[in-house]
Amino acid sequence: MLKTSDLQSLKKHYEVKNFKKGDVIFPQGQVANGAFIVIKGIVHLKKRHKQENFIQHIGDIGPGDSFGAWYILFESELRAVSAEAYEDCELIFIPNLILAKKLKNCDPFIIYCFRKWIDLFAKNKVPGKKVSKESSKIKNDPSF
Repeated sequence: MLKTSDLQSLKKHYEVKNFKKGDVIFPQGQVANGAFIVIKGIVHLKKRHKQENFIQHIGDIGPGDSFGAWYILFESELRAVSAEAYEDCELIFIPNLILAKKLKNCDPFIIYCFRKWIDLFAKNKVPGKKVSKESSKIKNDPSF
């Protein structure tokens, strides 16, 4: 999580976008154009499973955290989830060109480690991670 001083520094160099409660920041399946860092507010991440006909609540992102960059790690153009403002939000937007440049300068082994860790995490196989019965249940969210 980024500190307040880091967020203020990033605000000076990147575009700041504001969203009202209930606004869709980006929909699942959209061509990705960048990532976001939360300055203020809470963002809900959700994934629609069309064949099973339910929506999974992936998580909440708050101040100092980022979202929307996984696609670049997995070399995909499309958003795997939807992001919605749960509260009024102020976000820093980091465009694709910047993300690609930073990833290109990253050690390939580090990229491999991130991809592997994320894959294990998604399958609930992270060593030492305890999964409660409640957190392992998929939530059906009819309001989305």
